[in-house]
Amino acid sequence: MSLKSYARQILERVLDFYGYALKEKDAPVREPREFLAMMARGGFAPKTVIDVGVGDGTPWLYEAFPSAHLVLVEANDDYRPALVEICRRHGGEYHILAAGAQSSTETLYVNRNFATSSGLAQLSEAYVRKLENNAIYRDLDPRKVSVRPLDSLLNEKMRAPFLLKLDVEGYESQVLDGAAQVLAHTEMIITEMSVLRRYRSEPRFAEFIANLDSLGFEFFDVVGLAQTPRYVPHTDMDAVLGRRDSAPRGI
Repeated sequence: MSLKSYARQILERVLDFYGYALKEKDAPVREPREFLAMMARGGFAPKTVIDVGVGDGTPWLYEAFPSAHLVLVEANDDYRPALVEICRRHGGEYHILAAGAQSSTETLYVNRNFATSSGLAQLSEAYVRKLENNAIYRDLDPRKVSVRPLDSLLNEKMRAPFLLKLDVEGYESQVLDGAAQVLAHTEMIITEMSVLRRYRSEPRFAEFIANLDSLGFEFFDVVGLAQTPRYVPHTDMDAVLGRRDSAPRGI
């Protein structure tokens, strides 16, 4: 056994003892930053990056394409200072609203314990019962928010091709329903999608994939997997989809 192999074996045992694992940087599942670096090396360079469900921000996305025009969409007004700071550092524009199928006023359920899990869709009761300390997932602050289709935000600063990132907690299908024109200019979608159904009225995994296929996008890669809690199978993943007629491959 080589010294390198022996050192790796020891390191793997130590990491395993503490609940971690050793992984090669280029081996799937790639982290988002690694994936986008691979795509950039292959020539993928969106001119507009649309981040829907910003929260505190998505640094790996902005840093990967520093010359792209940023469009930040966030429903929770508590994150306004973060949006202002992102635009100050990277340029672009921000919108305090929820993206949806049509213009309306809806209820945003802000989780007082985990603001990043807030959304227009509520967690299903069956899923909440499976969660440890599930009472904290019921502590919600309902707020009225403005909902607008993404297509209504199109302007002359938004040049194709687009990269669209979605993190909207079970509301992805509604966002896509209001984004026909945006999708016509989109080369890549990075979206959170449920594997185990978590939200009321959200489509099944197969239905969501079929919808994206009907819109002209094919499954490309996975850049994140969530498993919460430990005794529940994978709940959701961050998936990458590319336009079928011109999908960026990066390799």
